[in-house]
Amino acid sequence: MQGLVRSLVCSELPDLAEQDANALFLRIFQQLSSAPGGGAAEDAAVEELIAQHLRGLRKSDRGLDRHLRFQGLKNRLPSESRGKRSSVLALLFLLRGDPYAGETRSPQYFTHRGRSEPKETGTSKLSDGAARTVYMGWQLSAGAGGPPTELPEAKLVRDLLFALQGVSSDCFKLNGSFEVDPAVILSRPAWVVSQRVLELATLHSRLSSQASGEGLLQQALCEALRQQLQEYYEMLALLMSRKLTLRSLWSWLLAPRARLGFLATLSEATRQGVFGGAVASTVVAFAQSGDLEVQKAATRILASVVRPLLAMIRAWMTEGELQDPFGEFFVVAASVPLQDLWTRMYRLELEMVPSFLSLDLARKILLTGKSVNFIRLCCPGQVWSSKGNEATTEFDLAEIREPEEGQKQEGPASSGLLRGLAERVESAAQRTNEHLVRLLMEKYALGEHALALRRFLLLGQGDFVESLMDALQEELNAEADTIHRHHLMGVLDMALRQSNAQFCPADVLARLGVKLLSPSAGERGWDIFLLDYSIDAPLHVVFTPVAMQKYERTFAFLWKLRRVSHALAASWSQHMTLQRHLSFLGKAAAAPATAFSVLHRFSCLRHQLQHFVQNIQSYVMFEVLDTSWAKLQAGWRSCTDLDEVISQHDRYLVNIEEGAFLAQGCESVLSGITALLALALDFCHLHDQACAASFEAAEAMEEAEEEDVGSVFQVLRSQPFARSLAESRAQLDGVASSFSMKLQQLLQSLEEQPELRVMDFSFLCCRLDFNGYYERQADSPAGP
Repeated sequence: MQGLVRSLVCSELPDLAEQDANALFLRIFQQLSSAPGGGAAEDAAVEELIAQHLRGLRKSDRGLDRHLRFQGLKNRLPSESRGKRSSVLALLFLLRGDPYAGETRSPQYFTHRGRSEPKETGTSKLSDGAARTVYMGWQLSAGAGGPPTELPEAKLVRDLLFALQGVSSDCFKLNGSFEVDPAVILSRPAWVVSQRVLELATLHSRLSSQASGEGLLQQALCEALRQQLQEYYEMLALLMSRKLTLRSLWSWLLAPRARLGFLATLSEATRQGVFGGAVASTVVAFAQSGDLEVQKAATRILASVVRPLLAMIRAWMTEGELQDPFGEFFVVAASVPLQDLWTRMYRLELEMVPSFLSLDLARKILLTGKSVNFIRLCCPGQVWSSKGNEATTEFDLAEIREPEEGQKQEGPASSGLLRGLAERVESAAQRTNEHLVRLLMEKYALGEHALALRRFLLLGQGDFVESLMDALQEELNAEADTIHRHHLMGVLDMALRQSNAQFCPADVLARLGVKLLSPSAGERGWDIFLLDYSIDAPLHVVFTPVAMQKYERTFAFLWKLRRVSHALAASWSQHMTLQRHLSFLGKAAAAPATAFSVLHRFSCLRHQLQHFVQNIQSYVMFEVLDTSWAKLQAGWRSCTDLDEVISQHDRYLVNIEEGAFLAQGCESVLSGITALLALALDFCHLHDQACAASFEAAEAMEEAEEEDVGSVFQVLRSQPFARSLAESRAQLDGVASSFSMKLQQLLQSLEEQPELRVMDFSFLCCRLDFNGYYERQADSPAGP
């Protein structure tokens, strides 16, 4: 070994004086013989230094090949030299030659100060060719007879312990992060270990200096991080009482190093714009890590972070209160009138929903709190109390458990991070929502009021409708601006007493009233008359103003159908009266054929109109209203919350609108039916005129009965009566032609309807033209 060292030094430093060379040899041999084994840390540091040098060579220097060769040769060192591996490798590296550099390189030894920047030493007693000669962490200064005194290991360990507590010392200064003081000289192994310890100290400093953020969840997170540091402080207190070496200190810090790294990463991830439920979602993501230790730490932190969130959920689901001073809860309230509590006051803030809550579960939480508030604020005399209900009052945080060894981690629900929360929410939601539905159905008689609307506004109470139609005939025939509501209320009360509607509950009858629309020029009472049904809380949430408008629109359509049907029935009665009157007088045979032809034509067209109106009315009343009502009853029996009750009722109204041609897309059908109903009313008016003329002629014939027969025929053939018959026949032909044409257009519109209720519409077409009569008329332009 001595020969090898001498040959290497002489080849590298040929100009070195003999005295200097001897001093250098002595120093080298003293280091090789007396220096303690570097251990694994020093071995690794020197090997890494050599590897970096070899990898940094130019491509032409085959640095990669040299690096691989070095990795193989270092393992061939004799086993007895293992204790001095770092010293041997350091010597070989410092005495290396670099023939590719173009000149002989002076031996460079690294003095590690502060940030590990290579520093040149002062002059030594060596010759000018070796003015600076440094051996790993030693600085050979001018006048120094040997290496400088190293920093005592005890002081180094003490200062490192101070740094781990966030306190600056002589060796290490805190400037954002802990750094080695530039005046401190450390050996390469000591510097490497110190840097690793200082990284840990910097992480602790950042964690301990983190201020509590705004929001309960952020504050809970900061408190949980501080709790996690308690074990770290306990370990430091233990280490302060022991006598440690640098290597033993590092071995103690290996376990908390990973923990602090995780805590620092978590702190950084929740610092930048993370708020509310997103904080809990971030912690849950860490709790799903594959590292069991990280899982345990994240689970403990999660238990603290979700505590204020669970308190908000508990207060919302049990008392209907939003205890959310910082706006972190995923349920938010808007300032709207109390009548809009259910539809507009509360909504779900999707960005605030934590990841361990599914949207379905979050909606159930929202719905439960809304139900509690609805019971308290919109149901008079009802006081909601959750006391005694374990499912709603307890959200046990003890259910948040750490994963066990070997436990499969698939997600928060399966791993037990919030085990039982979903079941508790389901139980509380079921109890509250069922109570609200039962309250509406039983105490506030929701079904009974829906039936009342079916009977009165949808004209399901036939005897009442006929009685009301007869009683209002004279009133509604007047001009619209001459009608007064209080008069109609008296007629309505009389119609109720004359029908079986009088046996309805008093509360139902008290809600029934009359509503008059704003009249326009030329309108009659029929055009502005509506039945009204008063709705108050809490039924207003089901029978909303929009829903009541749909009821009123349907009533107007059905009322017009019943009016036309009633008018046609009155025309038939008048026609039969005229025939009986003529037969009673015995003058029917004396009437000319023209008069009977006109009356027969009236009868035929009336039958066509009656067939059309009865089929439309039968279709709407039985195939639309009755079937929709049956579906509503079945749907309400299976409802578990108020939203489902409202949804079923809305679907009921939609089915009625679609079936009664009131929905969007059925405008052509509705306009066709309205035009045909208007023609039917024109027919009734024309029929009344013809019958009136016939009655006048019959009276004239009765007065002329005592005279000769010629006088009777003179009356029948008089110019006014003949002109009246001719005008009636011409007008009747016009009505018949318009009816045939418009009915054909209606049938075509029904056939062109989209898939919306296509089966019902097709069946209606078949009923309106069951024998193809109007279809043949459409194929024959000449008409009948």
